[in-house]
Amino acid sequence: MGLRKNPRFLKGMAKMAEQAKSPKMFRFRIDDEGTEYYVTNKWPTSPKPPPEREYFQINDLLLDLDDITSQHVRPVTEEDDAQALRVWSRNPKKKDIRSDLYQLQQTLYETRSKTFEAYSNPLSSWRLGIYDVFSAALQAPPPNTPLMAQQGSIQSATTETRPSLLHQLCLKNGIEEQALKDDSVLLERFQSRINTFRSDQMAQISATQLSKALESQDSLEGLRRLISQYLSRDPSGIAFNPTPNTQQGSQPDLSLTIRVSCERFWQQNVQESPRDLLTFLGNLSERLSAREEHLGGALCGLGLKLSAEVCNPVISTKYFNMGSDVDHWRSSDQGLTDILYLLGTYLRHFISNPESHGLYGKSRTSLLELLIGSEYIATRTIRSVILEYLQDEHRTDMLPTASNAYAAYVVLLGHLGAAAALKHEMQLCGAGEIEGLRGNMDLGDSERQPDAVVAEAFQAAVDLLAVPPNQAADSASLNVATG
Repeated sequence: MGLRKNPRFLKGMAKMAEQAKSPKMFRFRIDDEGTEYYVTNKWPTSPKPPPEREYFQINDLLLDLDDITSQHVRPVTEEDDAQALRVWSRNPKKKDIRSDLYQLQQTLYETRSKTFEAYSNPLSSWRLGIYDVFSAALQAPPPNTPLMAQQGSIQSATTETRPSLLHQLCLKNGIEEQALKDDSVLLERFQSRINTFRSDQMAQISATQLSKALESQDSLEGLRRLISQYLSRDPSGIAFNPTPNTQQGSQPDLSLTIRVSCERFWQQNVQESPRDLLTFLGNLSERLSAREEHLGGALCGLGLKLSAEVCNPVISTKYFNMGSDVDHWRSSDQGLTDILYLLGTYLRHFISNPESHGLYGKSRTSLLELLIGSEYIATRTIRSVILEYLQDEHRTDMLPTASNAYAAYVVLLGHLGAAAALKHEMQLCGAGEIEGLRGNMDLGDSERQPDAVVAEAFQAAVDLLAVPPNQAADSASLNVATG
């Protein structure tokens, strides 16, 4: 019987096949003679490494606990138990809640302190008013958009943006910043503060207190808000333009106080401020007119200067007439100084911007009527105010200013091409009919000669008239009233 048919051999092969399915350390073998033996099981491939695990660091103390002789091993104490309790009892959610609670307490404290500060200071320019609610509503963003997402400039006489203004209002009135993220919450906070501030505190304010508050404002926005709050309260007994019957020193001139603050803002921003300040003065004038109050001579003078800066003779005429209603130009030395500034500014426009000053057509006519008047309307003019100063023997201290103003007026006539008016002025000066212009030149009959400044002004005006006909002003043929 062959080896392959030997039952013992077949049994051994079956055992080897079974071992192939479950490998062990030793493998069973049979030689050619049928002898059974075992050999070391050699792996055909290296065993697979164990799957990777996330390792963690064990405290050195735990590693040495079994080593009794180690210097790092010591008996356990109560402090170890307390420390372990503190470490294993930490709760991140509880920690976050405590942090939120602390922030809420801080916000509540700041809110209460700012609210009390605003309530106790009725002259704060940042106290909320009903107009702030209307302003925020008019500037509302699109639906489903938080108010803070809106960007852009406020369409008013201010350079602040809407978000920054709202931040300032909330900060000064004790409204939490989170309210800015929800319009309904912001409206609720606004109404709550307005109801809190409703009292008769504003009616108890004196003119001196109001004047000091106006002087302390550091921005046009703050000045505008304070005046608006004052007028909204409708207090009695404080006028912007004190009447002559008011005792000297008993009531400050609020018009002058506001003018000083406005001129300070003007100096801070020479290029942008004139139009913003004119807008502010125009709105204030309208509100005071509705109360049958006057803007005040000082603010009329400021309006005259600002209107000249923006080169608008119509607005200049408006403020000149308003100042004439309270006799500001004759009763105050500042009035003549403002007129001199007006004339010099218009001259500057003619000289520095001959093509872009915008004085054409009706604007030139309006400026000429402001200077010398119109035959259809009998009103006070720039010329009449200057002549009153020149012929007033009791105001010799203002003679240099009046002489310079008259010289600027004469040159302006030349720029406007008013040949008839210029000729009339030359005849008056030549005849010595203007008292303040006599005897200041060493030219023969000094009593019949104007001073040197006016003489140079006449020469410059005559030179300006010698222009091509197509460039001559349309006012040269006007039948003006020079009285």
